[in-house]
Amino acid sequence: MKNTTHVIISNRHIHLNREACDILFGKGYELTVKRPMAPPIFAANETVTLKGPKGEISGVRVLGPAELHPGGDPAGGQLCAGH
Repeated sequence: MKNTTHVIISNRHIHLNREACDILFGKGYELTVKRPMAPPIFAANETVTLKGPKGEISGVRVLGPAELHPGGDPAGGQLCAGH
């Protein structure tokens, strides 16, 4: 099964909103903390592979919490990621 959602990627990390987390990891999934950053932000244990027309980027670290990014990217840029 192929899932597709809009996400942001920057410097090999990705910010996911709640909807994207539900699509990629399952409804209600909570990201797990790998490394705390500037509270409440953390680097999650979870990673994703982004696939696009020019190839793929594996092992992209997810930053959480998802609730911090209700629209995905505060800057408005979005990419389409497959899982």
